[in-house]
Amino acid sequence: MLVVIRGAGDIATGIALRLYRAGIRLVLTDLPQPTSIRRTVCFSEAIRLGETVVEGVHARRADSAVEAAALTEQDIIAVLADPAAGCVQELHPDALVDAILAKKNLGTYITDAPIVIAVGPGFTAGVDCHAAIETMRGHTLGRVLYTGSPLPNTGVPGVIGGHAAERVLRAPADGLFEPCREIGDLVETGDTIAYVAGKPMKTTITGCLRGLLQAGVPVHEGMKSGDVDPRGKRENCDTASDKALAVGGGVLEALLHFPTSFIKKSYNRGESPMQKNCFAKFAAAALSLAMLVGCGASQSSDSAAEDTGSADSVELTVFAAASMTETLNRIAEDYKAVDPNVTLTFNFASSGDLLTQIKEGADCDVFISAALKQMNALDGSLKDDTDKNPDGLDELLDSTRIDLLENKVTLAVPEGNPKAVQSFDDLAEKLKSGDVLLAIGNSDVPVGQYTQKIFAHYGLDEAALASSGVLTYGSNVKEVTTQVSEGAVDCGIIYATDAFSAGLDTVDEATAEMCGQVIYPAAVLKNSTHADAAKAFLDYLTTDEAGKVFESVGFTTLA
Repeated sequence: MLVVIRGAGDIATGIALRLYRAGIRLVLTDLPQPTSIRRTVCFSEAIRLGETVVEGVHARRADSAVEAAALTEQDIIAVLADPAAGCVQELHPDALVDAILAKKNLGTYITDAPIVIAVGPGFTAGVDCHAAIETMRGHTLGRVLYTGSPLPNTGVPGVIGGHAAERVLRAPADGLFEPCREIGDLVETGDTIAYVAGKPMKTTITGCLRGLLQAGVPVHEGMKSGDVDPRGKRENCDTASDKALAVGGGVLEALLHFPTSFIKKSYNRGESPMQKNCFAKFAAAALSLAMLVGCGASQSSDSAAEDTGSADSVELTVFAAASMTETLNRIAEDYKAVDPNVTLTFNFASSGDLLTQIKEGADCDVFISAALKQMNALDGSLKDDTDKNPDGLDELLDSTRIDLLENKVTLAVPEGNPKAVQSFDDLAEKLKSGDVLLAIGNSDVPVGQYTQKIFAHYGLDEAALASSGVLTYGSNVKEVTTQVSEGAVDCGIIYATDAFSAGLDTVDEATAEMCGQVIYPAAVLKNSTHADAAKAFLDYLTTDEAGKVFESVGFTTLA
């Protein structure tokens, strides 16, 4: 079983220890320059040092998804500098765990893997993940939620040894972090631990310094930069915390909770016979365990089968561009009142990936792409136009294709806009001088193709820019958005709707002259086994009710 964990800090490491000792192969991802505080118990150190050991468990830096997979076969935890977890697209893990603890969702979706588990506040089980793990210290720490959300973040660290907020050390200014003490040192109240821009960072309590940023990390005033354990035990610096292990136990429970859905979704993803055999063995073992402990779960499954066996019930599979994730999930909730007998199942991905899946025979009732190109490639009315429909396919149900929405291509920046990017004009100059790091979509996804048109407008050579190190890539717009949200890049070219959903600032909007119109076409597919229900849902997407949802996040309705 292969699991990807977003994050490699102390909580993510505690999770990794639990899973590794249960025989699970692991790939962890983090920032190219990690900002973990408790570095002695963080697998993120492998990115900085090449390899690290926590509680006798080895982790090693990998420079590619292929290398990461090879390390796991050697019983070594692989750690990638991949903050957006783009490796998921290559590794196709059996489960994804979001353990970056950003206190909000920064780009994880329930469709990312057969099992998606989220750690801490900002997630809702059943909406953007299959299960969520409580991280608040107290009675519910480590509890698994299969519906609902973990307790909201209070902004106050948990109490340890009678101390809470005062045990956290924060940067006194903007600048490079310069520590003058080491993790494991016993410190007194008022001791200077580090300097930033010449200003001292002092302790407010006595204890053992169990967490401290490494030298040379850029910090901003107020950023968490150290941690003092008032219990004063040096040995606590070298072992995972009680909190990390409790959360790790919750993640392990959640993984074992979903064998049936795990098998189903993995088969739908077209895994190899060898992988399917492994999945089957995993499910069989879990089933045997369930039979030993009781039949409660079996009774629930029987009830579910009865519910879904209704003659009137219909399951529609909707393939939609990743940029529509939030809006379509909201619309799905509204549609339950319109037709309670219809269950909507979404497959969110890049339009290029969706097109490939449809070509390969994937079951799909409704297709919504983020550009005309992918829809044209399936449109039988264009089969004589080899530029638009090169394979001469005829996959769309007659008279169902519509131009549903229009989006905008924007230039988004992380909080604070650290490189003061002002516009596309300004971006072009900064790219030429090498003064900015820009995240863009791959060339096979619409947002990447719109970006290429913008580059052409400014006379920019993408290959030259990439070789100079000023570009990073995402396999869909959500990955680009995540890189911007996490501050891993200085700016990114994404859709207006994704910037809105992620709460990002935008500094400019591309004109039609720069990249053309961003049109989202939609259609029912000929192979739909529920064509009438599919057409009814597509009709609903053109109503004023659905239009209000689309417009609330920045779409313009066209149909």
